[in-house]
Amino acid sequence: MKSAQLPLRRRLCRGSKKSWSASVAALAAAMLALNSSESFAANGSWQSNPSDQGVSVTINSDGSSWAVSPSLVEGDAVFLGVASGVGLGTNFSYYYAVGVGATPGATVRFSQSPGAGTFNASGAATNPLTVTKLPKWSVAGNWSGGVVPNGIDDAATIVTQSNMTAVVLDSDVTLGSLAVDTTTCAPHFTDSLGAPIAGTSGLSILASSRNSGLLSTLTFKRSTGTPSLTVSGGNSFLFSDSRLNSNSGPGNASAKLVVMGKQGLTFDN
Repeated sequence: MKSAQLPLRRRLCRGSKKSWSASVAALAAAMLALNSSESFAANGSWQSNPSDQGVSVTINSDGSSWAVSPSLVEGDAVFLGVASGVGLGTNFSYYYAVGVGATPGATVRFSQSPGAGTFNASGAATNPLTVTKLPKWSVAGNWSGGVVPNGIDDAATIVTQSNMTAVVLDSDVTLGSLAVDTTTCAPHFTDSLGAPIAGTSGLSILASSRNSGLLSTLTFKRSTGTPSLTVSGGNSFLFSDSRLNSNSGPGNASAKLVVMGKQGLTFDN
């Protein structure tokens, strides 16, 4: 008894359909993976947010503690840009609120870098002293659409504003690219009359920590290709910490912003 055989033409057609179906399935899987990768890559653009940018903080000292208004939390940072005999150590610098915890407090201690010692609340300090609270990277309101860039391939764009001197990384951040335009930003230093000192404008990215924990890090990473950093605008841009430049005060020599990555970094200035 002879076994039934399909005509060659029908056998070829069936084979072609199976091969075609497998190809379509493979293509669909590849497109799904590509779309998933693209959908998870965030593009964050810095925007004005009065609730976290340019916020004035008033500091008073009674000789035993620093009282602040509005309240601060652990890891918040403020900027002192004028010499005033404030009693907080080096003038023209950043100061971190410590010993507060995650709940906002009106009585704080100040350190010039995370994990360092604190400044005594001098009775001779300037009262009241007005400083500027630094904005935090993780605050959704600082980014257009509430999209906070922090992931592989994520792109962050920061166009500085007239009230900006620094942004605090209050958590670890990963980016595929960072573009910074420093055309308009606040001066880091002013003279004794409060007038800006020419050539001192710029933006710093500062490390921070919570409860003396590990400092935040900035990692550049892409799924393919080389991460990039683009700086424009003509003013300075710094990856920096807020430690003292000497061992004479309560600074923490290891309180540095660590920039990490294994793929290199394309820099365009």
